[in-house]
Amino acid sequence: NLELFLLSAIDEYGKSLPSTTALGGFTIPGTNIPMVPPPEEKSKLALQIRQKLSQFSWISNLIALQSTLDNEKTIQLSNDEATLGQSTSLASRKVNPTVSSTSTTTKKLVKP
Repeated sequence: NLELFLLSAIDEYGKSLPSTTALGGFTIPGTNIPMVPPPEEKSKLALQIRQKLSQFSWISNLIALQSTLDNEKTIQLSNDEATLGQSTSLASRKVNPTVSSTSTTTKKLVKP
């Protein structure tokens, strides 16, 4: 179902909502569908919708905040993956000395 709205109508609708409205409160008129696509939606259409809506003062700060939080979430996930990689590396380091000392012990036992 495709519905088209004039930007001026969207602007009037957004201005009519309380200034304390959260991003999720900005829904397409007559529906419960969020006006702003979720941050994980990276399609060209989603990017264009965010860009067009960002021109309105009543929602631009919320879109910028959403983008910032999404970027921080991505950075946190990257840091968690790096930490996991370091933990795995440290775990393998702990195992290797045991293997080396076993090899050394074995060599000592083999030599007369």
